[in-house]
Amino acid sequence: VHPALALRRRVQWSLEMEDPLPGLGYHLARSGAAVADFGADVGGAGTPPGMCYEDACECFAPFRGPRCDVEDGGGAMARSRLYSAAVHYIVNDEDVHVAELLYGLRNLWRRFNSRFDYPVLIFHDGLSSETRMQITQAAPHRIWFHRLPDDFLPAASLLPPDLRADEDEESESSHHSFSAGYRAQSRFRSGPLFAHVAIRRLDYIWGLDGDSMLPRDLDEDPFDVMHRNSSLVLGYRYLTVTSATSSKNFWETTLLYSGLAGIDLVAAGRSKGPFLRKFLMVPQGWTEAPSWNNKVVMTDCELLRVSFFVPGTEYYRYFEFLDALQGFWLYRWGDHAVRGVGTAVALWLLQEGSTLEGGTVPAEGGALGGPVKQAAYEMKIPYAHQGSCFCEDNRLICVSQGKEASGEPLWPVKKKIWECEVNRTAAALESAT
Repeated sequence: VHPALALRRRVQWSLEMEDPLPGLGYHLARSGAAVADFGADVGGAGTPPGMCYEDACECFAPFRGPRCDVEDGGGAMARSRLYSAAVHYIVNDEDVHVAELLYGLRNLWRRFNSRFDYPVLIFHDGLSSETRMQITQAAPHRIWFHRLPDDFLPAASLLPPDLRADEDEESESSHHSFSAGYRAQSRFRSGPLFAHVAIRRLDYIWGLDGDSMLPRDLDEDPFDVMHRNSSLVLGYRYLTVTSATSSKNFWETTLLYSGLAGIDLVAAGRSKGPFLRKFLMVPQGWTEAPSWNNKVVMTDCELLRVSFFVPGTEYYRYFEFLDALQGFWLYRWGDHAVRGVGTAVALWLLQEGSTLEGGTVPAEGGALGGPVKQAAYEMKIPYAHQGSCFCEDNRLICVSQGKEASGEPLWPVKKKIWECEVNRTAAALESAT
């Protein structure tokens, strides 16, 4: 197929299938077994290739077409992989956030995906056909769109009084403002993301924000790094400290869960090994009273082994406990806090607690290599987001570009575009020696 024709067909397939044929939803639901052979090695075994709502249908990667029966597996490299993985974003139809995503997609293609060709999943709470067309044409990614679930926003009775707004107030629908929508996206990324069929059929996902960017080309494939090491479950770019406004009662609720789950926080605070220790401190004047240091995993760039986070796992049980107490709606708990502390809690339970539920995993190459403890790790990749930038090369330095570098008229003036350029001072010192 001619490249231009292939791209045009991919753009058409990426758009939501409105007014589906009668019976298509039934066909998709019953056709999971038909793709079992495909999913045996790369995920999705026995799961349907797509799903329908009342007014539209969507396919799951790598399937396309009116009946989700055409495989769009990408190039030779993508087709040769023995695992399934995808990059994912969450976006709404606000112009400024669409502009951020358009630049982010072009940057991802130029710095990474033009070589590695992974699917890109766009979760949204309603995008116009024009916006979806813009997104698919931003760069030659293989893009799939997925609606956020029906329970993305809760019933008004679950919201605090100050967020019970009229349905016509669009400001409350934005998941990028500190509103009901913001709390909804935090909750979704904390848990329901991993219950979504499009995600559960994958082995790994790389979550990025629309304004995430790579300031230089990646030297290696982060997905492949995780795949080669069966112990790795969470890759994060950096930890930071969250504000008290998004963590009210969060630690107290975690303490309740720790008591129910049998987590020894005192022992975790003493040990140098567990990931949980990164989130603990002892208040001044105390000798043993582990408290949360308000550190969180920044989820604007995170790599996840899906099987560690899906429903039924220790991580998801922790999320369900938090969710049952309505903290996302009442106190604006962030997904960055849940991801960091939740992963740490799950790792402790699997490694230090009972191992009856899979606390260890086989080493690479199978059981003959012996058990390997699961772990979270810092990804040393070049990355930039808002005011932070990392080149991961002493010969380079982060340089802020002007708004024009984004190519988007609606790019926010206060947000920086980063590029890694030669560190002339370091180069001069090196040449002098």
